[in-house]
Amino acid sequence: MSLNNSYGNSLALASAAFASKITVLHVLTVRERFLSSKFVGSKDEQIFFASFFRAFVLAVPGTGLGGPDFIDRAERLAKNCAENEPFFVLMAAIAGLAGAVDLELGTKLVQAYIAARCAHTGIYLLGDKLNTALRSTSFVAGALTTLVFAGSVFAQIVKQK
Repeated sequence: MSLNNSYGNSLALASAAFASKITVLHVLTVRERFLSSKFVGSKDEQIFFASFFRAFVLAVPGTGLGGPDFIDRAERLAKNCAENEPFFVLMAAIAGLAGAVDLELGTKLVQAYIAARCAHTGIYLLGDKLNTALRSTSFVAGALTTLVFAGSVFAQIVKQK
């Protein structure tokens, strides 16, 4: 079993985008923890590599993104990403390999999902600077894309029988 180039590339792009996005999110969270001194453990700032990590994440005083509020927002966003994105990518990959999705439609849905989830992340991180309706719209776009994809998989499987 294999995927055509367009569909396979869309899945690879989704995986790369989501992995990069969550990594950047975690780096920004660590950076903000250094800047606000809000660590998970009482001795986190005393670890051997703390000065290296502080430099690596460019934790320069006066350049924070919102302190504890940003950390809380970033943690909620990371949980939201973990609760949604891996399941979509897994469904899309298995459906493609099993021949349970029209690859042209699947490619478009994967690309739409990437756009919706990346928009959701950017809007969510900006917090109160943007209207929450935009955040909700981007989340709903991703959720609807998931449901349309799942529906097309169900329809394809029923059609094959």
